[in-house]
Amino acid sequence: MKELGRCPRLNRSGLNRTYLRYLAIQLNQPLMTFSLRTCIVLNLLSILLCVSATPVFQGNFRNVDALIEVADSLFIFEDYTRAENVYKQVLTMIGQTPNTPEYLHTLNRVARSAIEGNNLSTARNNLESADQFWQNQEELNLQRAETLKEWGIYYSRLKDYGLAQDYFNKCLELIDNCCPGGGEIIGNIYLDIGDFLLYQDDTQSEKLANQAVKNLLNSSGIKRLQLAAGYNLLGAAVRARGETELRNNYISAALAILNQFSTRPFSLSRDIFYNLGVQYIDGNEFAKAEKTFSSIINLIESKNGSARSQLPVYYALKGISLEAMHDPQASIILLQVEKHLLEQPQINHGHLGYVYQGLGRHYGHNRQSDSARFYFNRAIEQYLVDSNTHQLSELYQDQSRMELASNNLENALEKIDTALLLIDYNGEELFDQSKLIDINIDDFFNPLELKGRILRQLFEMTENEKYLFESLAIYQHIEQIAEFTRNGPYSEGTKILVSEHFYRSAEGALQTLTNLNNRSPLPEYISTAFSFMEHNRYAELVHDLSQARSFVTKGLKDSISDQNLYFTSTIQKLQMQLDNASANESILITDSLFKIRNDYNVFRNQLASDFPGEFLVRYDSMISLAQIQSRLEPDLQLFEYFWGDSDLFLVTFTRDSAILASIPIASVELSLSRLLSWMDDYLVPDSLLLSYSDFAQLANSMYNSLVAPYLLDKNQLLILADGPLAFFPFEVMITDTVPDSHFKNAPYLLKQHEIRYSYSANWLYKMRQGYALKRPHILAMSYTATHEENKFISSARQQDYKDLPFSAQEVEAIANRMKDADVTKLTGTQATKKRFLELAPNYDLIHLAVHGIGDTANALNSHLIFKNADSLESRLFAYELYDLDLKARLAILSACETGVGKAYKGEGVFSIARGFAYANIPSIVMSLWKANDQATFQIMDYFYEYLNQGVSVSKAIQMAKLEYLEVTDPHGTKPFFWAGFVPMGDISPVIEPKNKVFSVILLISALIIMITLIRYRLS
Repeated sequence: MKELGRCPRLNRSGLNRTYLRYLAIQLNQPLMTFSLRTCIVLNLLSILLCVSATPVFQGNFRNVDALIEVADSLFIFEDYTRAENVYKQVLTMIGQTPNTPEYLHTLNRVARSAIEGNNLSTARNNLESADQFWQNQEELNLQRAETLKEWGIYYSRLKDYGLAQDYFNKCLELIDNCCPGGGEIIGNIYLDIGDFLLYQDDTQSEKLANQAVKNLLNSSGIKRLQLAAGYNLLGAAVRARGETELRNNYISAALAILNQFSTRPFSLSRDIFYNLGVQYIDGNEFAKAEKTFSSIINLIESKNGSARSQLPVYYALKGISLEAMHDPQASIILLQVEKHLLEQPQINHGHLGYVYQGLGRHYGHNRQSDSARFYFNRAIEQYLVDSNTHQLSELYQDQSRMELASNNLENALEKIDTALLLIDYNGEELFDQSKLIDINIDDFFNPLELKGRILRQLFEMTENEKYLFESLAIYQHIEQIAEFTRNGPYSEGTKILVSEHFYRSAEGALQTLTNLNNRSPLPEYISTAFSFMEHNRYAELVHDLSQARSFVTKGLKDSISDQNLYFTSTIQKLQMQLDNASANESILITDSLFKIRNDYNVFRNQLASDFPGEFLVRYDSMISLAQIQSRLEPDLQLFEYFWGDSDLFLVTFTRDSAILASIPIASVELSLSRLLSWMDDYLVPDSLLLSYSDFAQLANSMYNSLVAPYLLDKNQLLILADGPLAFFPFEVMITDTVPDSHFKNAPYLLKQHEIRYSYSANWLYKMRQGYALKRPHILAMSYTATHEENKFISSARQQDYKDLPFSAQEVEAIANRMKDADVTKLTGTQATKKRFLELAPNYDLIHLAVHGIGDTANALNSHLIFKNADSLESRLFAYELYDLDLKARLAILSACETGVGKAYKGEGVFSIARGFAYANIPSIVMSLWKANDQATFQIMDYFYEYLNQGVSVSKAIQMAKLEYLEVTDPHGTKPFFWAGFVPMGDISPVIEPKNKVFSVILLISALIIMITLIRYRLS
């Protein structure tokens, strides 16, 4: 108001524009200074001034625009009665020229306001008026599309969904033909139709939500609330597809926009918090879910009229959340739902079926089958009315689970077959590509997984092998679907979801195959089990290692590879930023993420169109067990483990034999947990340490459970671990409990076998390079410089950023050991991240003696720390390695926790070491816990001594550890000091062996030649 006081000469029309500008400024603030009522008063005052200043309408639409802005604001804030009145005033003002876009837009808005205000007769009259105008028009435009959309909404409120769908289809067809430019009106059209389709066709709903957000991204002021609605719809749509991470991002963005306004639209607030609550349920955060639904209930109970009819939905969701927490209040809450249903049966069609389904689930969980069946049947009736086949399929799955829990297996099988029919599953071995593009991941995987489990239990009950074969066929079909979807044009979130689903299916398949093999041992059962174990491991590695480079290797243009790398790395970096962003920052980051994901989808869809054979078929398919057996070294035995929910499955084989076994997880879980805790947290008070006898008992138990029964007299062991086993060095297993022994002389597995590791057997035998170097170029970097004074010394190469004096000695030792190599030493302040990124692509061997942090929560956050640790620029994150294409034959990551990261079941650990594998390095030495500075230097010194002799990487590590055990003091022989560093990947010799015999022969030959020449000259 003070601003107006400085402008005394403003006329009435100018005062109107100033009020509107002032209002717009307020609405653009992070938190509105004025309430909605105050803003509306300012608007109405400006309108009165405007009208009195312009008694005769003369075709100047500036004042009309002001009125439309006010009406649109009222509409967005759901004050439909007043919005309708203002829109009618606009119609009166434009009455003399009804052929204008403003007139038609307003006519549509009057109809929509009437629909939302439940005044359907007024709505119909206005829509018919709009239709009359278009009867004699040849050129249709955006306002006609808007009219068609409002007709669709009108009929949806009358529950004539078929006719509503027809109008929506006509609307979308018209937009495609006449309105390519986009804009807010089109954005709102997409938003309204997408919202309607959410319960009928979530795939189409997601596409429309994407288009809506794209058109609303540049909205400002209160129109940002429409963008929030778009993000919220996207979150709901991708939830149906199982895109957890992406869904969370969209809902967070919607919530961040909503939080910018102190006064908020009721329906939008309710819907965003509804999706937030469902997000918490899906993430098993039931306490947060209960709190969120309680807030929605309080919000609704503050309202009157039809808004209260939605209460049963949120009471049902609150009850489900409480039930998941085993809260006794759950039954009370769910009984209130039944009471509300009796009192207020008029619930929005999209929610009523879910309420019935929620009650059915509740009674099913509590083994009250009759009540559960009653509500499931009510839900079926409602979903049939709504033509909601997606939710109907889920409901039959719920019924099948209930029958399964009650051991009514035949009924369970019947229900799940009905669920599969509803998603058009016909048991074909392959799907055509067009169907796969729009596949709903959960729709296919969930019922197939459930059917496989029912068939297995039918076998256990009847001992009829036919159920095992049917179950196996289901799992093999799941594998085919996973293969296609993983390589189709889907987002990273979808691929992660596919991996999670396939992991669960793989466990069922392995149980089935173990049963079959136990009854009639056949090689094909073991081979198929190996395929299921390898599928997730290898598929992820191929996707990450080969995706960008495969376009080049297949003869496509380098620019395609560059574009693919740009998109994937940028998306990962933005995702990383979003995880740590504030509410306001998250809006901008989500906008950027949305734009680049859309661009990436366009890019990938174009590739799918231009190169279908390259894109939808795996670039490099898996090789079979028999093929890998033929490539095994004669003295090598491979152990591949799969960590399930109750059993640990093992396929182990040599060149000429193979074994399939299942091991109860309970037999190893406690021993493994205690050993990992002790080794990883060794620097704890002595009172918490294990004695040698305790350690030996646990380590021997691990050996007897995991290795001893299956050992086939081979010297070399290749371990492919899974689950928590991926953090355990098999070298520390004790082969025999000798009562009088101690750590130094213990009978470690290390002393009997050369042990190595890999992420995947397929990856190892396809990515291995196997060449040795005569004069390698070595880049050796240490955190501390030799000449520095070390007032603060760190015993561990961990995140305290203190100096590591032995890291400097380590680099010197490399130069001393590798006399024939070209060694570049960078120490202290020379050893920066920037220098590493500049130099690393040019070296054959990379050695990094720095600090390291493995992040078990966020795989991409694992990183190495170079000098100048207080700066973010000193940290090399795992995701940054995706941008690199290194030629190094070997990387030695001599830092803490370089093999530690987020463990994905069935896939292994995503760590900084895996990042180097993604950067194309076939052989890596990594650490499984905090590395002691001095012990690490000693082991690395011995390691290079043996590596330089031309032995394999794993042999060099084995000999270095044995020598360390021989010479170190008794305290330093505990596994914490020496067992953490392990070789991963291709372990063949890096340095060409020194052939001493050949050298002697060469010298003798040279002498003979010299003597012959001398004699010749003398003669």
